[in-house]
Amino acid sequence: MKFVNSLVLISLLLVVSCRVQQNDTSTLADLKAGFNNPPMSARPKVYWWWLNGHVDTLRLKEELRAIKNAGLGGVEIFEIGLKAESDPNDVIPAGPAFMGEESLDAIQLAIEEAGRLGLAVGMSLASSWNAGGSWVKPQYAAKTLYFSKTSLADDFSGKISLPFPSITSGVNGKPRDIEYDATGRPAYREEVAVIAIPAGATNLMDTTSILNLSKYFDAKSETLTWKAPAGKWDVYRYVCSNSGEQLKRPTPKSVGPIIDHFDSTATEMHLQYFVDRLQPRLGDLSKSALKYLYLASYEAKEFTWTPSLPATFQKLHGYDVYKFIPAIYNPELFASQTYEGFNEDFKKTFSELMINNHYRKSKEICNRYGLKIISESGGPGHMHHIPVETLKSLGSLDIPRGEFWYKRPYYDKDSVDMVWLVKEIAAASHIYKRGMVEEESFTSYLDWQESPADLKTFADRAFCEGMSRLVIHGFPHNPQGFGYPGIAYFAGTHYNDRRVWWPKVKPFNEYLSRISYILQSTDFVADVLYYYGDKVPNLVPPKNTRFKVGPGYDYEIVNTEILLKDLTVEDGQLVLPGVGRYKVLALRNEPEMNPDALVKLKALAEQGAIIVGSKPERSAGLNRQPQASSRVASMGNLVWTSKKFDPEAREKGKIYANTQPIEVLEALKVSPDFSYQQQQANGLDYIHYAKAGTIFI
Repeated sequence: MKFVNSLVLISLLLVVSCRVQQNDTSTLADLKAGFNNPPMSARPKVYWWWLNGHVDTLRLKEELRAIKNAGLGGVEIFEIGLKAESDPNDVIPAGPAFMGEESLDAIQLAIEEAGRLGLAVGMSLASSWNAGGSWVKPQYAAKTLYFSKTSLADDFSGKISLPFPSITSGVNGKPRDIEYDATGRPAYREEVAVIAIPAGATNLMDTTSILNLSKYFDAKSETLTWKAPAGKWDVYRYVCSNSGEQLKRPTPKSVGPIIDHFDSTATEMHLQYFVDRLQPRLGDLSKSALKYLYLASYEAKEFTWTPSLPATFQKLHGYDVYKFIPAIYNPELFASQTYEGFNEDFKKTFSELMINNHYRKSKEICNRYGLKIISESGGPGHMHHIPVETLKSLGSLDIPRGEFWYKRPYYDKDSVDMVWLVKEIAAASHIYKRGMVEEESFTSYLDWQESPADLKTFADRAFCEGMSRLVIHGFPHNPQGFGYPGIAYFAGTHYNDRRVWWPKVKPFNEYLSRISYILQSTDFVADVLYYYGDKVPNLVPPKNTRFKVGPGYDYEIVNTEILLKDLTVEDGQLVLPGVGRYKVLALRNEPEMNPDALVKLKALAEQGAIIVGSKPERSAGLNRQPQASSRVASMGNLVWTSKKFDPEAREKGKIYANTQPIEVLEALKVSPDFSYQQQQANGLDYIHYAKAGTIFI
């Protein structure tokens, strides 16, 4: 018998291979009913591309009916502009400005028609991405730092003018798109600090010789009054202003800046703008077909700053950021260990700012109006600058979303596909109990070259990593007159009623819906819990690449927040209440570890948890210390042992440095979830879900 290279949920068609107790029959009946007729919440959605913002209201209605009749569950309205090479002859005219009155007419019609058909609607919070638009004023727009340098001679004493920093070019080498006032300076600007550095200083171990002169600087007259210590000094004036970064691919009439994603007031302004524009037309949003607002993956390129960063940095790390600002542009100023410690703290500060001030704030505002927030808040970090701890960021949403591509791997040096972002999102959804693992699905550059038969294998692989709902990328809206195969966004699988196979697509959509329903309605089962640390960014690669247990075994991933807050030990097993039970906790082999996590590991080990992994060399951050330090010693008798794990000679309070998770499972006689003869690297795949402890899938 010849097998395809991915087999998903072997027993799904029967929903059996189970033991059913009497009180579980209703659960099994519900699963069978939902499997036979999946609810709309399990059916795939599509990105509904409104190209150049140009729409045809009659075709909007036709397309919604086609979507409903094909067995899909909803749409996400996504207005987008086009690359010049996608429409070299300007065939697609420019539509109205996004969220203007004419744009809102079409949005209202689409949402009301979708509601009549029983389809759910989501909506992207920008014309393209990142979050932003023409309504974003300078105080809410993305920000960066600029500086000027003034060199002082020996024994300087007195007053000196410090020039306002020049506005440098952006990362693309072009002038920044910034609003200026009558003085010729940026309309938004804020003094940050004035810092003095001994001229020529390098490889400093600390900030003792770096001086913060901000209190001696008069911003109004732009003069510094200071008596310098002996020696030559370089004085830097740092000013925060707009970066000028714009929406990535807006429609022609919707150009505008992106917001400051680290500022809660900017996020609130942006979300409230959409609510205030939509409510007068749709009424109570909680009763409309609009169910979700969507924030696309963060793909900003400029170095960022935000006014609240210094206070947040101080609160998180216990020291001032100001004297370290020069190291942002000149890392060689400090010794490598000092710089690396600061840089780790700096990145974690941005992570906390973005999670709290953008994603959690967005959730708060959406929930206030009966809506849910969805985002690819964890990536695709392998391709773009993503300044967050990914699991925590994804867990801050109502529904976390990732993405996977059709025939477009992005390999790292070890041939790991870094844009297959499924395991990461599944783990976040599990440990934060979000109940849904959405995936932007089948993204591609192979226009019109794929069919459902080609796509199925990719969907199966994603299901085997935890996906429980597809958001197909995408369904290009096609106004009348564009014929077949129609117009399309340059990326994505063009999954619309202009495809020749569209009349035959419903069974494929039903297949995707049935599996999604089962995975939404049951609980993921794994024997190993993997602590992946808390670096920023901390990206989870595809299943069984950087980390794997062994053939037939799977693993859940936990981050520092959930490790500290929720992880317990019961009868020698690790427990995440409401999530799962695990035989062993595996540690990511890193030279440093969060000191609070080390304390928690000590407690877990003393309670009888089996923990395996190498001993770190130091605790994380600038205040990190070697293992012999008083900080680590104060944690008591946390001990790594070189002995192999032996279930007959278990010692509480010890972590096994030379034991692999698979060795623990074998020693405990824990059989694999799934096995077959002639296993091979590209053989069968599987995933294990259960319900009520007795139904195994």
